[in-house]
Amino acid sequence: MTTSTMKLPASYAVIDAEEMTYLDGGASSAYQSFLDVGKVFNYIARIFSGTSSIINNVNVIYQSFVSLNSLLTSFGK
Repeated sequence: MTTSTMKLPASYAVIDAEEMTYLDGGASSAYQSFLDVGKVFNYIARIFSGTSSIINNVNVIYQSFVSLNSLLTSFGK
C-alpha cells in the first residue's frame, strides 16, 4: 500500500474562501450568477402573477356592476 503526502512549496500565502471565488476559475461565481438570474425570473413571475390577480379582480368588479345595473334597470320597468 502506498501513501501519498501533499507537499507545499517552501513559501506560500493562505487564501481565504472569499478570495478563492476569484481565483478558482469562477466556478462558484458562475453558479451564484445562475442563482441570481433565477431570483430575477422569480420576481418577474411574482409581479405578473400579482398584476394578473389585480386585473382579474377589476374585471370581476366591473362585471358585477354591469350585472347589477342590468338587474336594477329591469326592476324599474
